Amino acid sequence: MTNFRLISLLNVFFKVSETAMHSKLSCHLHDNSILATLQHSFRKKISTENAVFRLTKTILKSINQEMHVAGIFCDLAKAFNCMNQDFFYLNDISMEFEECLKTGSGPI
Repeated sequence: MTNFRLISLLNVFFKVSETAMHSKLSCHLHDNSILATLQHSFRKKISTENAVFRLTKTILKSINQEMHVAGIFCDLAKAFNCMNQDFFYLNDISMEFEECLKTGSGPI
């Protein structure tokens, strides 16, 4: 009995509800044209590969027209892991904002 693990149906329930919610939300965003046309993720048949292709096409077109081309690319994948988590609390932000308004300067 040392190898015994409980089986939970909770994960299945959450996965089904997540899929249903994703479907409804995607339909709502698409039907009401809420997402920007340049949003390349979270949309059917439009992936980040499309964004890379569009960027490459724009760069090559500019080079062919003998224009100057420059790019700055930032990898923000772990940027928020390094920040103080207290920063994200709404009360702290609103208090800092009020302090900024009162004194005319502040951390924001």
